[in-house]
Amino acid sequence: MCCSVKDDIRPGLIHSRTRQREHNIHKNKTVTDEKNKQQNRPHRLLEAERREEGLNEAIGDSNKGFALLQKMGYKPGMAIGKSGDVIVQHISTILGIPCIPSIRQ
Repeated sequence: MCCSVKDDIRPGLIHSRTRQREHNIHKNKTVTDEKNKQQNRPHRLLEAERREEGLNEAIGDSNKGFALLQKMGYKPGMAIGKSGDVIVQHISTILGIPCIPSIRQ
């Protein structure tokens, strides 16, 4: 015989109860940690996600400003103003730029 019984054991199986219990505890802990990371994300990340969701949605009919524009004849996709130039994409917002007060000379 070239192979002993110890060599024939599959590597994925855990044979002792204590090692099995430790493995289960570790697995449950990693799953719980992942859940907590998803639920307890930093406030700035949640705010950024909500901002992007809001910017990607069109303004609805329930918005008072949009309702006023519709009463004046505006239809979605039309230009506002005299020139008739249209900007199809929304203007992106840049956050985190500090306000620099004007310097009087």
